[in-house]
Amino acid sequence: MSSFPPQTSRRAQLLEEVPSPVVVIDRAHTIVDHNRAFAQLFGEEKGRLCFEVTHRCAQQCPGCPASETFADGQRRVLEETGVGRGGRPVHYLVQLTPLCDGVGAVRHVARCREISRRRAGCNGSTRR
Repeated sequence: MSSFPPQTSRRAQLLEEVPSPVVVIDRAHTIVDHNRAFAQLFGEEKGRLCFEVTHRCAQQCPGCPASETFADGQRRVLEETGVGRGGRPVHYLVQLTPLCDGVGAVRHVARCREISRRRAGCNGSTRR
C-alpha cells in the first residue's frame, strides 16, 4: 500500500502533471482532491461525493469497489461507464489504489483513466 503524502506543493504539482484523470476520495466517498484532467472530464467537484459526480447517483453504487478497497486495502482495476460534463457517457478504467495514513489505515483511494475512445459506442458498466 502507498503512503498518503502530506499536502504539499510538490504533491499538488505531481497530481497536475499526470495526464489522466485522477481523483482522491476519503472513506465517506467525498472527493478531497483531483487533477485538472479529472476536472475537464467531470467538472470542478472537490467536496462532493464521488458517486454523485461520476455516476450522477444519489446513493453509493451497489457493490462499490472503493468501499471494498477501504475495507481490505487491496488494489482493484475495473472498467466503468459514468456521466461526464454535459451529460455525455464517459468510459474509464478505474485503478483503485489504497493510500494509507501514518499507522497503515486506508484513508483515501485514488482512481481513474479515461478510455472513452477505446470503448466508443459501448453502454453500461463493465466490472472485471
